[in-house]
Amino acid sequence: MRTAVSTLPDALTVHSSYCWTFPLTTRPVPAVTASRGAAVRFAGTLFDRTALARELGAPAAENPADLVARACERWGAGAVEHLRGAFAVAIDDQRRGELIVARDHAGLCPVFYATHGGSISFAASPQALVALPGVSRELNRVALADALCRRFPDVEETFFAAVRRLPSGCMIVVRGGAIAVHRYWDPFATARTLGSIHDHIQEQFEEWQTRAVRRCVDLGPSAIFLSGGLDSVGIATIAADVARQQAAAPPVALSMIFPDPECDERTVQTAVAQELGLFQHAQPFLDAVPPGGLLPEALALNRHLASPLLNLWAAPYQVLARAGARHGASSILTGIGGDEWMAPSPYAMADFIRGGNFAGAARFAKAWNRAQDIDVLWQYGLRPLAGMMASMTAPRSWDRRRARRVAASDPLWIAPDPALRSAQLARAGHVLGEANPAHGFAVANTRANLTHVTPQRTMEEYFSLGMLGAVRFLHPYYDPDLIVGLSRVTVDGHNADGWQRGLSRRPLARRFPSLGFDRQRKLLATGFYTTLLTRELRTCDRSLLTLDTLSALGVVDRKNIQGFVTAGMGNPALAIRIWDLANVESWARQQQIR
Repeated sequence: MRTAVSTLPDALTVHSSYCWTFPLTTRPVPAVTASRGAAVRFAGTLFDRTALARELGAPAAENPADLVARACERWGAGAVEHLRGAFAVAIDDQRRGELIVARDHAGLCPVFYATHGGSISFAASPQALVALPGVSRELNRVALADALCRRFPDVEETFFAAVRRLPSGCMIVVRGGAIAVHRYWDPFATARTLGSIHDHIQEQFEEWQTRAVRRCVDLGPSAIFLSGGLDSVGIATIAADVARQQAAAPPVALSMIFPDPECDERTVQTAVAQELGLFQHAQPFLDAVPPGGLLPEALALNRHLASPLLNLWAAPYQVLARAGARHGASSILTGIGGDEWMAPSPYAMADFIRGGNFAGAARFAKAWNRAQDIDVLWQYGLRPLAGMMASMTAPRSWDRRRARRVAASDPLWIAPDPALRSAQLARAGHVLGEANPAHGFAVANTRANLTHVTPQRTMEEYFSLGMLGAVRFLHPYYDPDLIVGLSRVTVDGHNADGWQRGLSRRPLARRFPSLGFDRQRKLLATGFYTTLLTRELRTCDRSLLTLDTLSALGVVDRKNIQGFVTAGMGNPALAIRIWDLANVESWARQQQIR
């Protein structure tokens, strides 16, 4: 016997909000009357639903909650590992007295939780939880102070003291009042399969990438944020081919046109759209900036976000996303994740040197420097190895020294409250990676793309912005099967033809021979970003930087900070720090006036 509760009227709609509450202590049902199944609640989107239904012997049209319930009958708690998509799922097993709540592999669907009055509640946003009776709205002062120092030592904490985050690829198990978080998916947990694929790499990669994009396109009419880079062009090419094979409407190309030559990609964007036969909506960046300026519009988004805004350009891209919705798209595909998964970590340099593979190190440095200008030999090779040697010689003193160095650059106006400053210092060392990681420096660095808080917040931000724009954002490069496959490709396999990201260059160079993808370098918009931000800060409403809320919380010393703010308003070198202050203040202020 199975029971299932779906929070969604439509299995293809990921944007329904959910808030589930369960008792912390569940009374097991006597064995003689116990159901063999469990009650399932589901929010989000399942990929490959037809194939899953076929494997489980279920009707193809069965709703996601019923499919998950069937999967639980087949695989027990391991059922979550067999699912693909953007989802939150709760499995309430009364017979075993156990509650399991899981977040999808890559964390596309947010899961936050809080305990209150003998219950535990889960929701897609912290704000939904602090609105419940018995859940404190108190802000997390130490997390806010750490954010201003750009430190995030605990992936599970949020900026609300009473609310926790369930990380991507994890499940929470509640049994007998005890709460435990477990990681159910970690493609980097063992070294046995890492870097093991040598043959037919190109064919396998294209198969993985096509499956990842097809899963998104199968959900319905789509659009693509099309820049001129390898990531979005690769997605657009596959999406167009899939639509053609299915005799479906081709995706819409959504291109932001930047006014600065440093980041103007319109020639490549237009050529790709024309070659693929895609309708292109080209949005001039400055036309998407409201008359009042970019900064106020960006900060206004904080009211709707689980955390302070990560992407200053979110507001103009919301204009672009709404254009996609007007053209009929229900999903917008992005290229985020390409930098994280499509290229080997620069820390492979340290692994090559440590293993005595100097020829491999030379090949790696050449491939990397062809694509972008970074000193991989020192920064990602010799420096981490020097730290490893110091740690092996005197581990405790080295760790203490590293922790002190982390906090040494903190501004003096951060955390004037001694207790708060002490709490910050006590956890400063938690942001440090292993000095001698078991599976190598590259694996440790790449794995952080799943376990660090920034990717979690990025997915949560896209989720919230999608709800505002009535579209879902999907990220094919965060497909779990693609990530698993890429984790098994050797460094030289990634850097095919002696170029960083050679795997993705090859098919694009064949498809667009005149656009130079085989030799394309990484485009950075740092200068334009800094110039724009500095200009916006000069002209912004000064009330954004009175810092009343952060000062009242004891997170900043308003008396000592004003000189810094005044000096930094027109200084490009300090623009990012000033933006952080305005951003965190705006978010905290808007949470307190609800």
